[in-house]
Amino acid sequence: MSSKFMSYLIKNRKVALIFFFVIYLGIMLTPYLSGYTEVYTSDGMMTASQMSLMQIKGKFTTSLCFGIVMSMMLSYALPVLLFAYVHSKKSVDLYFALPVKRSEQLITNILFALGICFGYFFISSLVIYLCFAIKGVSIGGYLLILLSALVIFAIMLCINSLLFLVANNLFDGIVMIASYSGLALLIYVMVSVFGTYIIAGTRGYDLAGKIAAYTSPLYIASETFVNLFDRFIAGSDISFSISHIILLIVLGVVACYGLYRHFVLRKSERAEQVSNKFFAYPFVIHFYAIACLAIIAFNAVTEGGLLSNLFVYLLLLFVYIVATFVYKRKISVRPIYIIFYVCAMAITFLFASVAWKTRAFGLSEAYDLRKGDELTYYSYFSESTELGETITGNISASFDTSKLDEYKEAIDIFESKRKQSIDVFYEDDSAYSFGHIQVDNSSHTVDPISGKERVRNLESYNYVLHDVYTIEELKILDKYCEIELHDYEIDKTYTLEEFLKVKGEK
Repeated sequence: MSSKFMSYLIKNRKVALIFFFVIYLGIMLTPYLSGYTEVYTSDGMMTASQMSLMQIKGKFTTSLCFGIVMSMMLSYALPVLLFAYVHSKKSVDLYFALPVKRSEQLITNILFALGICFGYFFISSLVIYLCFAIKGVSIGGYLLILLSALVIFAIMLCINSLLFLVANNLFDGIVMIASYSGLALLIYVMVSVFGTYIIAGTRGYDLAGKIAAYTSPLYIASETFVNLFDRFIAGSDISFSISHIILLIVLGVVACYGLYRHFVLRKSERAEQVSNKFFAYPFVIHFYAIACLAIIAFNAVTEGGLLSNLFVYLLLLFVYIVATFVYKRKISVRPIYIIFYVCAMAITFLFASVAWKTRAFGLSEAYDLRKGDELTYYSYFSESTELGETITGNISASFDTSKLDEYKEAIDIFESKRKQSIDVFYEDDSAYSFGHIQVDNSSHTVDPISGKERVRNLESYNYVLHDVYTIEELKILDKYCEIELHDYEIDKTYTLEEFLKVKGEK
């Protein structure tokens, strides 16, 4: 770090630093401007001391959230302000000619930005903690939140600085930050559509959330802060995703190496040139194009094929061509663009077709009944000709996965409905629906700190019910499950035994 360069940065922005700090502190104090906030418990009863403690924790958490959001916003804005000179032909030669090593300029800029992001948060939260929250929040929990904030803000600054520096001009740098930040959303949509349209029984958004989370540093950072607040302020037994935290650290290390390549080793001639580095426009444009083509293809193979989606394909081609205009800074339709687009369209449609024909490459049947500690079935049905057209039913059952053999006859019934639903999904999705069946795998663990039992949902599947349960099947299920039948014509609910007595069957 260069102390002289740091002094220059501070002196040159002294008034702005003070002004924005006052705003930052004021926003973090806003939760304390309101009066009493209603707090409810499960039994509706709370002592005065409990009420006071909940008020302290609630307002302090809200205040910290405001600070986190503002610091995150700064982690996106400050790299643009501090490194803008590398994208200007007039400024880059001047700054790179200073008697300050590029590595020192890089480190000083990052530390200056970190001083703002974390410094604002630290000073503001400390003032609030000492004045309002010291009696309700442990010092250890607060210090851990501060340490985590320091690391996360540093990583986010390095990542966003790298994305800005991958480009060769100011506009492109901002586009790169926005484009890479939006990758997680694009991946979420793509996987969600794949799961919904191609994998029978899968809730696409569940699968998409799990995958897209690994592609968004912002999501991982936000998730970590929420978990920290829940555990060390609210006192819940929520667990942390170690894999997410490790990934965030790895991304930070990669970003540091990328900063060395794109700043310390940067050629000043790149300023105001076309952003043609691989991870700039070439990667972003083509990744977005392929992902969008895949989304269209997943829908096309199940609903109408290529011709029915021709307009959408042409519209995306137009957007793709316009994006290349922005990238090249000139209007020219080169044959290579059309060739790439047509090839990508064919490949994604072929991939989607193979996925459909192979039942999502076997993923539709790739479930494990013994996964976790508990296997749960929920099912709803209606319009049963055998029970009566006004009868609807709810069935729920939970089985210990280590003893599934003991419940084989019940599980076989549920699984036959599941397999039938999968077959219909790929063969005749227009078949009539009589209800649904949900299958969950979950685990039960004991939190080492609180000693409370924690239930974690591992897998969840949802299927359309195409064949109503017969009376014989219900009699078998009644040995292991909770069955509730409702006659909506007379608005009365029965157990299976009660219903069969009314119906005159044993």
